[in-house]
Amino acid sequence: MAHANFQLEAPFEPAGDQPKAIAELLAGLARNDRFQSLLGVTGSGKTMTMANVIAQYGKPTLVMSHNKTLAAQLYGEIKSFFPHNAVEYFISYYDYYQPEAYVPTTDTYIEKDASINEDIDRLRLRATSSLMERDDVIIVATVSAIYGLGDPVSYREQMVTITQGQRVNRDDILRSLVKIQYNRNDVAFERGTFRVRGDTVEIFPAYEEQGVRVELWGDEVERISKINVLTGETIATLERAAIYPAKHFVTQRPTLERAVKLIRDELVERLAELRNAGRLLEAQRLESRTNFDIEMMLEIGTCAGIENYSRHLSGRSSGERPACLFDYFPDDFLVVVDESHVTLPQIGGMFNGDRARKLTLVDYGFRLPSALDNRPLMFDEFLSLTPRAVFVSATPGELELRLSEGVVVEQIIRPTGLIDPEIEVRPVRGQVDDLLGEIRKRAAVGERVLVTTLTKRMSEDLTDYLQQVGVRVRYMHSDIDAIERMEIVRGLRLRGARHAGGVARGDPRRRSGGIPALGPVADSDRWARRAPPQRQGDLLRRPDHGLDAALHRRDGASARTAARAQRGAWDHPGVRLEEHRPGAIHHARRGCSHRARRGAWSEAPQGRRGRGAGLRDGRSRDSGRDAGAADARGGDRARLRGGGATARPALRSEGAHGGKHGSASHRRRRGFGLAAVSDSGATDREAHAPLVPVLADHGALAMDEAALRDWGRRFGRAAHPPLLVTLAGELGAGKTTLVQSICEGYAVTGQVTSPTFALVQEYDAPRSPVYHLDLYRLERPEELEALAWDEILSARALVLVEWPERAGDRLPGGRVTLSLQHLPEDPGRRLLYAGWHA
Repeated sequence: MAHANFQLEAPFEPAGDQPKAIAELLAGLARNDRFQSLLGVTGSGKTMTMANVIAQYGKPTLVMSHNKTLAAQLYGEIKSFFPHNAVEYFISYYDYYQPEAYVPTTDTYIEKDASINEDIDRLRLRATSSLMERDDVIIVATVSAIYGLGDPVSYREQMVTITQGQRVNRDDILRSLVKIQYNRNDVAFERGTFRVRGDTVEIFPAYEEQGVRVELWGDEVERISKINVLTGETIATLERAAIYPAKHFVTQRPTLERAVKLIRDELVERLAELRNAGRLLEAQRLESRTNFDIEMMLEIGTCAGIENYSRHLSGRSSGERPACLFDYFPDDFLVVVDESHVTLPQIGGMFNGDRARKLTLVDYGFRLPSALDNRPLMFDEFLSLTPRAVFVSATPGELELRLSEGVVVEQIIRPTGLIDPEIEVRPVRGQVDDLLGEIRKRAAVGERVLVTTLTKRMSEDLTDYLQQVGVRVRYMHSDIDAIERMEIVRGLRLRGARHAGGVARGDPRRRSGGIPALGPVADSDRWARRAPPQRQGDLLRRPDHGLDAALHRRDGASARTAARAQRGAWDHPGVRLEEHRPGAIHHARRGCSHRARRGAWSEAPQGRRGRGAGLRDGRSRDSGRDAGAADARGGDRARLRGGGATARPALRSEGAHGGKHGSASHRRRRGFGLAAVSDSGATDREAHAPLVPVLADHGALAMDEAALRDWGRRFGRAAHPPLLVTLAGELGAGKTTLVQSICEGYAVTGQVTSPTFALVQEYDAPRSPVYHLDLYRLERPEELEALAWDEILSARALVLVEWPERAGDRLPGGRVTLSLQHLPEDPGRRLLYAGWHA
């Protein structure tokens, strides 16, 4: 085979150990060494080395990876190295796949269920069509490459070729397109369809992003054009167009009828076996299912699970392997196995897992024995189809070393000359705060951070927590579909988002090849993986606890609990946004009983429960864990004292039950004011009730949750509208706990929780409505107007505002300011500050 013209474009020349590794690998290929191993440390530029080998070897190449995300990363890098060549992407086209299975112990049959990604299907078809047309092809694939694919000979034979000047009847072109699984659709021009307008036929190939327009004059092809499928504009004029089938599996009618005869013959034999063994139930089940499939194939050309009859449809003999992507390559091509220490064992394990599942289906009469031949390649078959292979890994396994006969090409010195980074072990206490500090330091210098966790749930909860404190963060794990993973990784590269990744054990996304251009790597739960730390960047390890134990803020509340509550507040499927009245005050309204995603919310009884939606056990997202009731430190009371414009004014103790009411300037209010804050319910605006016990050395009291709730209830009983109360404090300080207590004392009907996305919740109470605002997600103070802020101020209501600092100077004077602060030395308590903003 002639050498393909690969044009390598790289911003740098090989350096470090790369030139030596390239020369040794090429020398091995020249000696016809069938298998070679490249041992390259992380960050040594193994992809660059292989790009040079591919370019100089000059043969079509298959690059295999065991992971879709890593394959996408490799595809992007190789595409940038070879912009003028055909670099394609071939992975499983299922976004979701539940294979057919039967569980005998519980007599449970699980029907096949799958969701096909149309974009990935197009990429797969483009990969095979490129192999048909070009020699300069590089395909980046996962182990999907070893699974059954349509026969390449039949695929090529059914290609429809149209040439300018060719004499052909228009209807013959249409019939040819229908035979290769294209559908006529004159209304919606979609991938895999064609439409007809007089003597003009427009085709949208299943593997392209542009269409083909064929214009005829009588029975002669007058012009062929490549067109924009949206606007219809001509992109280029072609002399020839080759339209490949819209599916890899295309069967002509005579082939289908021949296959049906073979299926019926096998059915007769299998039914005789089952009945002779006394397995009448299995025989009846198999007969009814197979006959139904046969009728469907004869009537509409396909059936559910038609791949189980692929041996008969392709004319293979029993035990013969199916066609796969390897059969589309020419005889002499190169295979590069990336992360071979993981990829090779995965290839070897595919066949055994598939066969074990299908044997059960065959034994219990769900499938014919020929279904076993619809399978991935066995490992020996994989090796026999591989003419040349290079195994690439930082830690080659015993298998690749044996196949390479112990000869390993080493790439140890990095092109940058950098050595391995230091590994730092940090203590458990305060690790999330420590991690947050590291993230902000790195963000300040434009770096990105990868955080790995043990479970997917942990990654989601940690992501929620980091979002609440203003970190741009995304999580990524196996439940994210392939296309979205690529977008996340690309966004990480282009926009520099800090990334909290939920990464399963041994997942290669933790390697620098999966996530690009990282600063530090924070690795949680390394102790649970029982593996030595081999990470790049700063390592924030928990040596003796898992993530749950480490995600404790200074108040002792689990960030996981708080994050889950926050997530439930805005992801709740039962909460809908409504327009309350003219002025567009938005609020969350409970319409019916419902259950939250991942159990963050509880089912609530129907009926009138106020206008908010509550958390399980009445706990708010800020309250964290329910702290046990403990005796409050001190029982002193002090009068509210003016605090100027600050959010945390110091308070002055005036004894157990007495004190001054504050200066005259603090008694002057604008708009909102404290009508009365006294246990007796007095309405004198000057009568500041002595409700805040004072800790002399701080100007506030350290309260446990029980004391905080009690104080809030007394505050609510004493408050009279109109009154504006602002509540400041960091996440988890207990602001929502205090809001709930105030509303309870104010006799609010229904359960109270915190609104999200800068929404408003309105509650009913005997004295006035209560408006509860959470401004955490307010990006600009001007956005308050969208919440009908002026209408709320004029409603003569009790207004409770969390995160008042987000409102800037748009909050009026004459308001009570409450602030909560953690006690580092006593996580079960809070410092409560109260004051007056004149």
